[in-house]
Amino acid sequence: QTIQSLSFYVTAASGNLILGLYDATGPSGGPGALKASTASFAAKTGWNTAKVKTPVSLAAGNYWIAFLPSSNTLGFRVQRPALGYCRYYSSAFGALPGRFSASPVNCSPQLWSLYATLTTTTSSVNGACGASNGATASAKPTANLCTAGTASAVAGSGPWSWSCAGSNGGSTATCSDKLASTAVNGAC
Repeated sequence: QTIQSLSFYVTAASGNLILGLYDATGPSGGPGALKASTASFAAKTGWNTAKVKTPVSLAAGNYWIAFLPSSNTLGFRVQRPALGYCRYYSSAFGALPGRFSASPVNCSPQLWSLYATLTTTTSSVNGACGASNGATASAKPTANLCTAGTASAVAGSGPWSWSCAGSNGGSTATCSDKLASTAVNGAC
């Protein structure tokens, strides 16, 4: 899956925000290496969603979402008690550090309204003709039309043609076979 954007709920807008996503390679499974971050943007009341600077493919696992405000008067929801996990440390406003602090303060249990938006990545598949392609047949082919992709209807009356459509942006292959010639005996 690929991270596309990060979101944070603000109750009182003030200053700018930077949002980030860290992996869980820090002490005791805490925030470790920065995987993605947003550019600085002006905070607004309500949901603040910003695209990450570079969409990054993420392996399955645990991640930490971070926020860095430029103003101490930025208001946001905090729920206590909560079941969430929290780590923080003081940092000057600017680009998020490549690694989270190795000695952050544990502020659990608290819960903020944050989330990440991911997209599923899929591979493209090119269509490919099957064993019937280029063969000589005495009847319309019904099997072995494609080795990859989706076969179209078979057209013609010998020779026959069909296509194998790719998926997820993959190419389409054009396929055909020949009509077998039949011997004709002469008669008087």
